[in-house]
Parts: sequence; C-alpha cells; structure tokens
Amino acid sequence: MRHPRRPAPAPPVILCLVGLAALAPALPLSAQSASTGGLRGRVLDQDGTPVEAALITLVHTRTGAASTALSVADGRYTLRGQRPGGPYTVTVTRIGFREFTREGIEVLLGRFVDLDIALVSEAIEVEPLVVEVEPDPVFNPGRIGISTLVTSEVLRDLPTLTRNFLDFAALSPLVRTSEEGVSVAGANYRFNTLNIDGALNQDVFGLSTNNVAGGRAGARVIPLEAVEQFQVEVAPFDIRQSGFTGGALNAVTRSGTNEFETSAFGFHRGGALVGELLVDDISTAPDVSTFRAGFTAGGPIRRDRAHFFVAGEWERVREPPTGLHVGESDPLRLSLVADSVARMRSLLQELGADAGTASSFALENQLANLFARVDWKIGERHDAMVRYSFAAADDEPDPNRLPGAAYEFSSGGSEIRSRNHSAVLRLVSALDNRFTNEFSANIQMLSDNETARSVFPQVEVTVDGTVGDLLVTRDVLAGADFFAQDNALDQRIIQLSNNLSYDVGDHQLLFGASGTWFHFDRRFVPGVLGSYEFGSLEDLARNRPNRYEVTIPLTDQGAAPTFAVREFGLYAQNEWEAHDRLTLRAGARFDLPIFTGRPEPNLLLEQELGIDASRLPDKRPTWSVRGGLNWRPFEGTQLRAGTGIFTGRPAYSWLANAFQNNGLAVTTLLCRGDQAPAFDPSNPPTECVGGPGVGESPPIINYFDPEFRFPQDLRTMIAIDQRLPGDVVFSASWLTNLALKQIFITNDNLSSSTTWGTPEDGYTFGFGFWTRHVWGVPVEGQEETLWAGGRLSELFGPVLRIGNRDGNYAYAATAELRKDFGDALALRAGYSLTRSANLQDLLSIDVTSNYATTPINHNPNDPTSQRSRFDRPHKVVASARTRILPQFGGTEISAMYVGQSGVPYSYVYDGDVNGDGFNGPRASRLANDLIYIPLLVSDLPTSFVTQLLWEDFLTREQCLQDQINRILARNTCHTPWSNRFDLRISQTVEARAFNAEVTLDMLNVLNFLNSSWGVVQVANPVVQLFRVRRESEDFGLDPLVAQYMGALRRDRTGRVWAARPFAPEVPTSQWRAQLGAKISLRR
Repeated sequence: MRHPRRPAPAPPVILCLVGLAALAPALPLSAQSASTGGLRGRVLDQDGTPVEAALITLVHTRTGAASTALSVADGRYTLRGQRPGGPYTVTVTRIGFREFTREGIEVLLGRFVDLDIALVSEAIEVEPLVVEVEPDPVFNPGRIGISTLVTSEVLRDLPTLTRNFLDFAALSPLVRTSEEGVSVAGANYRFNTLNIDGALNQDVFGLSTNNVAGGRAGARVIPLEAVEQFQVEVAPFDIRQSGFTGGALNAVTRSGTNEFETSAFGFHRGGALVGELLVDDISTAPDVSTFRAGFTAGGPIRRDRAHFFVAGEWERVREPPTGLHVGESDPLRLSLVADSVARMRSLLQELGADAGTASSFALENQLANLFARVDWKIGERHDAMVRYSFAAADDEPDPNRLPGAAYEFSSGGSEIRSRNHSAVLRLVSALDNRFTNEFSANIQMLSDNETARSVFPQVEVTVDGTVGDLLVTRDVLAGADFFAQDNALDQRIIQLSNNLSYDVGDHQLLFGASGTWFHFDRRFVPGVLGSYEFGSLEDLARNRPNRYEVTIPLTDQGAAPTFAVREFGLYAQNEWEAHDRLTLRAGARFDLPIFTGRPEPNLLLEQELGIDASRLPDKRPTWSVRGGLNWRPFEGTQLRAGTGIFTGRPAYSWLANAFQNNGLAVTTLLCRGDQAPAFDPSNPPTECVGGPGVGESPPIINYFDPEFRFPQDLRTMIAIDQRLPGDVVFSASWLTNLALKQIFITNDNLSSSTTWGTPEDGYTFGFGFWTRHVWGVPVEGQEETLWAGGRLSELFGPVLRIGNRDGNYAYAATAELRKDFGDALALRAGYSLTRSANLQDLLSIDVTSNYATTPINHNPNDPTSQRSRFDRPHKVVASARTRILPQFGGTEISAMYVGQSGVPYSYVYDGDVNGDGFNGPRASRLANDLIYIPLLVSDLPTSFVTQLLWEDFLTREQCLQDQINRILARNTCHTPWSNRFDLRISQTVEARAFNAEVTLDMLNVLNFLNSSWGVVQVANPVVQLFRVRRESEDFGLDPLVAQYMGALRRDRTGRVWAARPFAPEVPTSQWRAQLGAKISLRR
C-alpha cells in the first residue's frame, strides 16, 4: 500500500522565518565557521563609555599572523576566521588612551572568545591593567546546543592505540562506539557527517557503516598529529551545519609556525604486550601485533606571512578473526566437529578447490596517511589555507566465526583496498570592520575495491557431527564471498561554499550558499562467480548440490552504473545579543538535491504492477529552520535551549541499487534439486540441468518513490550549566529527536496477508505464528519452501520501494561534572540515558538486505516503532589528566573509563515462516522472522532434545522470559554491559632544541588485573535460533517442526547446555600495551 505524501510542517517554517525577520534590523548575517573561531567584545573607557575607532590587533604568537579591526560607535569589535588554538596576543590602541595588551588567549573551534576591554586615559596614573582571559568551553555566550570539544592537549594526552581522532568521540556521553561505528544520541551511524577544516570528508556512498572514507578497511582520515581540535556536535543550532540527522563530527588541522619543528615517532604492540583471551574457561593467546611509525615537519616559508606543516604515518596490524575457532574452542560452542570440518576441506580439495583454514589465522591491516598544509597571510585582510591529505588502507575483514550464522573458512574472506585523496582551499577576507567573507573549495576522490580471497564459487555445506551422544549441525561456508565477487567503487566530491558575515549593532548576520557535486562509478555484481549449497557432506562427496545460484550481467550499464547527485543550499542566520546575559540565534536553510541519470524502464513491471522503476526522486526542496538561545541569568549559571529541523542525506549506495536492481541489468539463475549442476570450481554453469530457460529466478526490484525526500528530524534540547563551590562545573541536558521524514522501504509485491495459527490449534497450519501475518498458502511435499503464492505477481520477487515514513524517535538525558586544578590535574565525568526506536535499522549498503535484515513480528510493510539497533541506554564516561615531576621534564599520566550498555540483537527462525519471501533467493535469504515464545516447553513442535535445550535457554535470556506467549519484539535482547579502563604514561626529557618522549599506552587495564574483566561480548544483529522445516505427514497438512540450532556449551561437569550467542571481541577483550618513542627537534 502506498502511503500518501505528507506535507512539510508549515507552521514551524513560518514561525521561524517571522522570528528571523523580527531579529534582523537590516539585511545582510554570523556565527563562527565549523573550522575557525574568533574574538569579539566591546572597547570601553574607565567610565564604561564606548570607545569608537580603537584599533584591535590579534596576533597568533607562534606564526606572527595578525588580524585587525576597528571598534564601531557602540564600542563593539569582531575578529572572525581565526584558526583554533593559539596562543594569541591582543593589543588595543587609541589616541589618548594607554595601550592594552593581553597574552595567552586560546581560540576554540566554532566559538568566539568574548573579551570586553577597558582602556585607561593616558592622563590617569594607574597600575598596569591585568585581564584574565581563559577560553571556557562551557560558559560561552555563543554556545547554543549540545557539543563536546576535544582540545589538542586532550588529543595528545589521553590513551589511544589506533591514533584515530574519531576514538575521542567516546568522550561525549551521548556517543556510543562500537566496531560498526559512532552512534550519536541513538541515531544510525550512517547518518553522521564528518568535516575536516569545514569541508566534507567522508564516504557519502555508504560502503562504510561509520561514513569514514575507506572505513571498511579501517582507514584513518588524517594523521592524529595533524589534528588541532575535534568537536562532536549533537544539536548544533548553526544553520550552516547540515547533511546529518545523527551527529556532526568536526575537526580542524594543525598549521606551521615561525619556528622550524620536526619529529619522528614509532610505536610497537605485540608479543608479551598483549594479554591472553579467556573463552569458556579456555585460555588462548591470539597473535596480535602492531607497528606504527610517522613524522611531522613544519615551519615558516616567510616569517609572519606563510607557513607549512606536513605529517605522515604508517601502520601494520596483524590480528585473528573475532569469534570461536575450530581446533581451539569447544565443539559444542561451535556446533562443529573438527573431523567433519576437515572432511569438508578434503572433499573440496578433491574437487579442485582450496577451502583454506577453519582454525585461527592472522588477518592483516595496512594503513598509510600523508598530510600537507600551507597557510598564507595575504596583506592585512586576507588569510588563505591550502591543504592536501591522502589516506590508504588495505584490510582483510573477519570471516564469520560468531554463533548464530554460518561458519566461514578463511577462503570465504575478502581483501579491501581503499585510496582517498582530499584537497581544500579556504580564503577568509575581512572586507571592512563589519563584513567578513569565508570561501572554501573542496575536492575529494575515493576509490574502494573489494576482491574475494578465492576465485571459485561459494560453497555452503550443512555439516553434522557428534559430540558425545549429541548430534550438532551447522552450515559452513568456503569459497568466494557472495557479495565480494565483483565489487568496486569510485566516487568524486566537489564542494563550494561561501559565507558572508555582517555586524550591525548587537546583531551578527550571516548569508551563505553552498553547492556540492557527487559523482559515482559503481560496479557491484554479487554472485557473479556462483554459489552452491549441499545438504550434507555425503552430498558433497557425490557432488550433488541441492541448490545452485549465479548472477549473470545483462548490460554493462546496469552492472556498473555511473550517476551523479547535486546538492545546492541557501541559508541565512541572525545571532542577536539581546542583553548582556541573553543571546538569541535563528536561521533558515533551503536545500535542493538533484539526481542525474535514469535507470532503464522495465515495461513488464509497468504492465504487471503499474510501477515505473526508471523514475528517480523529483526535485523537491527541503526547508530547515532552527532557533536557540543562551541565557546567563546569574553569575555561574547558564541555560541553553533550542529546537529545529535537521536535514540529512541517504547513503547513495541505495540510489545505485535503483540502477542495478531494475530487473534488466542482471538475471539470477536459480537451480534446485535435480536441476542443480555439479560443482565446477573454474567455470560456473550458466544453465540448469535441463537446458536454457530452466531455473530463472524472478528478479528483485529496487526503486525510489518519486516523492522521496531527504531524511529530516525535529530536534529539541534544553540544558543548564552551573558553577558549584570549589569551581566544579555541573552540566545537565535533555534532548528529544522526532523523525519527520525518515527512509523507509516497502515491498510492493506482497499480496494481502492472512493470520494463521494459534497456540491452541496444535500448530496445524504452522509453527509459532501466534497472530502473525502470513502471505500465501502452505506448500506440501517440500521441506524448505514453506509457503507460496504470497506475491501480487509471480514474475517478480520482492519489489522494494524506497520512500519516507515518520515513526522513529529518540530521547536522551545527560549529566556531567568537570574540575580543573590549574595545569596540574583535570577531571571529567559524565552519564547519559539514551533511548531510541525506529521502524527499520538500515544497517546494510543495499536496499534488499536492509529490508531483509529488519526482524519482523507482524507486517513488514507496516511495522511499529520498536527498539533500534542503536539503543544502548546507559553510558558512564570519565577521564583524568595530571602532570607531575616537572623538574624532570614532566611526567604525564592520563586515564579514561567508558562503561556502556550492550548492543541489541534479535532471535529469528531459519525459515520463511510468514511467507514474505525471506528466506528466498540468495539476495533475500537473510532470515528475519522473529521467534514466538510459547508458554509451555511442550508447545514447541520438535524433538525432546530441542525442548530440553529450549527450556534451559529460556532461563538464561531475560528478554525471552519477559515476553512469554508473544512474538519476540525486535532488538529487545542485548549483549552484557562492557567496561573499559585505559591508561597512558609519558615521560619527556627536554633540552634546548631537543625533546625526547617515551610513552606507554595500556588499554583494558581491567583485563590485565583479572582475565574475566574487561571482556567485550559481541553478537550478530540477527541470531538464528531454530531451523524450521516441513515434516511429511501421510494425512493432513505437513506440519512445521523446529530444530534448535543455537550455541551450546559444556559446564565443568561435562553436561551440555544451551549458550547465549556471544563471543569475545578480539583484540578489544584483551589487555594491550603499546610502547612508543618520539624525538622532536626545533630551531
């Protein structure tokens, strides 16, 4: 069923525009850029009278770069576009007054330092005036919204092994981190934006779940040594920041100075510096090693005018796959017997295919980064910056060794090669005392290629084995990964933006425009080498597959489409200092995305279902309006509040699916039973047994609703900052996020559903339906095909429409404490409660998998909002930094603790119990039907052994106990709470022009103290618990029966029990130490 288009909420737009007009007394608009900072305030005389035409000179002490401004009639002055960091020196002169000088000013990213200056008449004899100006990241009139700022000192001091500045996003209480990515305030990590020096630098196509360019291969965007400051913006009410409904991750880079400086460093981790891993009381020592080296160099090209800075870093990491391995772990936990796995490997070898190893082995990740920046002061009013960065990453992703899904040989892996080039030009011009213009241009070129480790078709075998008296069964995969058999991407981004700021009285106005061009060359043909399934090792020995599938490209354009997207934006903003203690900000933004290219029309689809899949979304503009305030009612008290609309962008990989999955680009050959050809490792058959035309699978269609719009959320927050006795600062905030238009996928080829089965009817029509929607009618005489006839047209498989729906929401509360004891000690602590719910998790790079991996308990086309994959309610974060023994060069000790709730997951059936087509052909085989939890164990139609295991399993999973007599709700089970405590110690030896620093980073200190502490358990998002098949009956309908296929474990007495589907994450669950040395020279 199509959902009618919902109009944009007009009242908020109108109200905000009216408010914007009311706040602006004249046309021309300001807030600081996401890549710079500034200084502002008023110049007064000793009586508090404004001083006009005072000359304010701000000098970056280390570079000599100077900016000037004149105070206006009311004494106000503004200096924008300053590079974050410092130190700066400000000097104020005016005829008839004594010169004012203040040193040691630090500028913060995206914020002004507010400094009111009192000049003293030359005729008055007074002591020199001393004004303390400390950058305060909390109490700042321009701080509106929720953000976490990470300074260069924190980046340098806190422990890290990866040396990736994104790791420090964990310092925000509202951020949840995992191997998958950074989730901000319960949002999908795909919907973040990443900016370096105010310019977009990310994988907008979406191959990487964390949006980092090359993130699938573990790439770093830039070297850590090149980062000056980093900021996590959760609710920035700055209208220039757009392109996200998650969080904005902004970093600014380091520049050269008037002093020549070079450094070289190296780090090592491995051997005795890595702890053992304890799994089911079995201790193993995974082979983990890292070597990293790098350099920096910077200095003047022309003193006080032009400077350069370069940095490079190289890294090589070797570590084993996460999970449980044959030959190392208990066969019960694996549901695999080593002899059976060895036999599968031997049989494949006889057929001419090398399956690789099923034991643990070393995976390698190689990273390289280069960075170069030049800053040039052009005259007195123009500052130019040009930078270039290069990031390379080669990685071997983990094969699956976690419970709840098929086990993979090493041959099932792949190799990912990523290369990212980025260049940015920025020009900041102070046109006069009121106007400042900032222009930036950005170009990014990203290449990302994945190659299957093997060149023979994927082989999946159901492997049985006996452990004692117990029969265990698990599917095992070998051969070329289905989705890596032909997978490549090239993307180019060109971005231009211009911001004009204008000061008029107590208003700071901003007008801006931006244009971004995205160009994509995508080749993705999963399954082009083919895929075989064997029901048993005996079938493999006879080379008698029960299923064969291969993807056959029909057109080059369909298999490798080229397309582009253009985004244009116009925006305006007014920041009004309504009172000395009240700052108001309001802004409006207009964005217009334009899609170029057109998929080929599928006339048969139009005839059958009336769907034109060749249409891309129409040119539909979006409005974003935001408003916020900063109120300081009392000294030491600050209230912040804001509300507004944030517009994101989809992963453009989903747009590529509309070109590739239109039913004309490729065809899928699907051969079952006797029609399946024998396994051929070098020449995948293109026909089923029986000749051409046999076994063609109905195509899966992906297309966009013509009324599709970019995702939009309404985000509202309120916060308070309070200075407590002892100069302790307390902050608390409340945030709500409501989806106005989020991405939603619908299957337009589902027929009308019916409701089958109740707990009382003995499951005559099926197992576990409760009041479950079912499509089609039961199929007799087949074991795996449970239902048929659930489609409107049998000529097509799922026809998936990408559109919009509301229903997603999140809310969060935070509390933070901070205390600084001068330069000797800094303490931070924070807690957050975050809840999020959605209709679909959208974890995958392709539309079909996104639909298929959303666990279903009712109608997949009309789900209810349920707990999201990103719902990890609780988080505690704390950090401490101290410096001792300064007489010996300084010993710095820092520590960081992060404790957070586990990651949600769901239990499903292996089997299409609702007839919606999933499990179906390979692209739709991902199981998604949530299990029903019967009141009585005897209600489970299965063997006595499965009933016993289910009874034991039920006592171990609280999420199942809470939902007896119901279909399990999505994502209501979760992995255990995780604790991580990290430590860093550094010792510096200083000489005149020489510094030597030795560092020790230790991650997971808790695991060092006790091998059972600090373990991070991971599980697949969807865990298959029961295999459901039809059992032949002589009379009546063939009933559905279930077989337990979950994880098993053995206790100390040797008894077998069901086990939760966890495995320790490697190497996160081990304590790891890293030794480093750095030598610095300066002159």
